Amino acid sequence: GAAQAMEAEAEGYEHRGLDGMTLKRGVQGTTPLRQYWHNGRTDHFAAATPEGINAAITDGYRQVQRHEGNVFTTPQNDTQGFRLYWRPSIVDNWTTAERNFSSVDFVRNEGYMLPALW
Repeated sequence: GAAQAMEAEAEGYEHRGLDGMTLKRGVQGTTPLRQYWHNGRTDHFAAATPEGINAAITDGYRQVQRHEGNVFTTPQNDTQGFRLYWRPSIVDNWTTAERNFSSVDFVRNEGYMLPALW
């Protein structure tokens, strides 16, 4: 929401558009998209898969009590991957539905979401 956007801007991030849409309520075949925070790195991490959740916890992130929505666990008609990327040069990762990154490593899909149609 608006508070999250203001927090991101305060941390030096810029809004570049809407990647995709999560579901407000969970339905069969979805899982919560969880937000994690690392105080030492001042870094957010979004995870929905067991691998992502385990990586966040192992790396010292703590779960933020904020509902980010729900994502599908497998591809569905008209969904797109919510892709986790890693950039070794800045020791950072991020998740997005965008696919146009050449200087980073694709790690895995953290789930599947509806495309942003607006």
